[in-house]
Amino acid sequence: LNVGWVLEGSVRRHDQQVRVTAQLIDARDSTHVWSRTYDRDLSSANLFHVQTDIARAVTRELQVTLTGQDEQRLQRPPTENTESYTAYLLGRERLRDRKVDELAQAVEQFALAIELDPEFASAFSGLADACYLFLIYSGSHTHEACPIESNATGEEISASLMPLVDKALELDDQSGEAWITRGQLLWAPMYGYPEDMPTFREAHAAFERGLELSPSHSQGYLWYALSLPYVQLYDDPPYGWIEAWEQDTWQSVAKRGLEIDPLSVPLHTILANYGYWTKDLDEAYEHAHRIVEIAPDSPRGYEQLGILSRNESGRMDEAIKWWHKAARRDENSPNHPFSIGEAYAALGDLEMALAYYRRVRGIVAADATDWQHQILMAEAWAWLGSRRDDADANAQERLALSDVYDEGRLEIELSLDRSKTRAQVLLSQFRDQNPECFAYDADPNEEITCPTVVYFLYGELGDTEAAQRRLEPNLEAGKAISVWSRKALGPFLLRDLVLLGRHEEALDLLEELVQTDWRGRVGGISGSVRFSLYRNVLLDAIRDHPRFQAMVAVVESDMAEQLENVREMERKGELPTLKELRADPVAE
Repeated sequence: LNVGWVLEGSVRRHDQQVRVTAQLIDARDSTHVWSRTYDRDLSSANLFHVQTDIARAVTRELQVTLTGQDEQRLQRPPTENTESYTAYLLGRERLRDRKVDELAQAVEQFALAIELDPEFASAFSGLADACYLFLIYSGSHTHEACPIESNATGEEISASLMPLVDKALELDDQSGEAWITRGQLLWAPMYGYPEDMPTFREAHAAFERGLELSPSHSQGYLWYALSLPYVQLYDDPPYGWIEAWEQDTWQSVAKRGLEIDPLSVPLHTILANYGYWTKDLDEAYEHAHRIVEIAPDSPRGYEQLGILSRNESGRMDEAIKWWHKAARRDENSPNHPFSIGEAYAALGDLEMALAYYRRVRGIVAADATDWQHQILMAEAWAWLGSRRDDADANAQERLALSDVYDEGRLEIELSLDRSKTRAQVLLSQFRDQNPECFAYDADPNEEITCPTVVYFLYGELGDTEAAQRRLEPNLEAGKAISVWSRKALGPFLLRDLVLLGRHEEALDLLEELVQTDWRGRVGGISGSVRFSLYRNVLLDAIRDHPRFQAMVAVVESDMAEQLENVREMERKGELPTLKELRADPVAE
């Protein structure tokens, strides 16, 4: 745990009696420096009185002085109902691993806590947390105890859950948990544009107030850290943001949270991600393996090891193995089978990829527009990367089933039809659905908001000046992020270099990426590596170059070898076969 002292103990309950034992241990040599047993009648007053006694006894042993605010917290029991408090504690525990089934149980426990004590403030903010996380992790399903419609937008989620937070603060305006939840609901629907900044500032004030009142609430450090990586929060965009990243501005918040709660699975997860992006791979793997160590039944550690295997080592075979372990521990999560499908598509196994995408479709809510679109686009990428004779027709069928025009959709559409007429229609459709992307287009010193494919469209329609005006600062800003992993940042730069006509530089970068095990699907190129190398229109200008084709051959050889490794795992029963997947009623 990387701590100096450990307080451990137990609570035993028999009828209306409770025995609490506690002992303080010096972690340096495991010596017991204090212990005590408390026998009490079971009541909230007695239980919270015991907690107060233990806290004061431990601080005396450690020669620590409690602040006035600490004393106030000790003397203010959160509820008079012990059953409500038990349900609340169970709810908090069920949030830890972010498993879909356990998130549903957390919702039920917090709802029960409110039913047992309608004046229990923390139960209301806990229910808001659980409902939010359940919707996010379940594939847009909702729960009957949650005041949210399935497939709700970010704004709708916030509007639906904020009354729970308002109720919590009405009951107790000193509830740190409620302030932290308020901060999360304020920032989560935002996108970092200048008009969002007042809301961001309000969210950050709520986080800071919440952590001041509840400094040991690790969820607050997690959400606060996640809210900080937005370009417009910092002066001189995007360079102020780059400086903040390099100075550990938000990573340090997550690390501070981990000091408070060394067993926090979500905080280890976010720091594993930071480690990859900042080239600190030892730290990334350390946090991923630490999750497996402290929470072997959680999917999160295996999920992170899968991401690192794919993104850093280019090992789709290893990634599939890890994600399969994650999926076995969280069977109702769509994320793991989706990732496995992407990996099979990269390996060139179209049928397995489609089988896993069918499984995802069987898990997510039928009206989950975002998820359904994501599945359709993934299937289209897989078909186009397969280079089968019927690939284009099958990709077109997928496009016809979605009316969402995002970056990936544009790349697929252009790969099928690059005509000027189609480019004009696509630019218009994208502008209608993403007006914020074009709000700052007149000034390249504002945040760079549009994806590269939009500037490709400008070029196709003859406005090469607009494309160049935006891509040049985009490229320079990318190069300035020296702390980022080359494999994380490189694919962004690759596309910009191609579209700016700097083809030799682009080929140099592609060779560097492939030779250091980059295998696609990271940092902005949509779809699997096969779609990127065979069909993505953004790379058309260099696709026929001998150096490009040499890199394709390297990737093809590697993917064939990895696919054989996967086949061996299937033969050994370590992974399901295509026949087994097709027999799965969820996949069907």
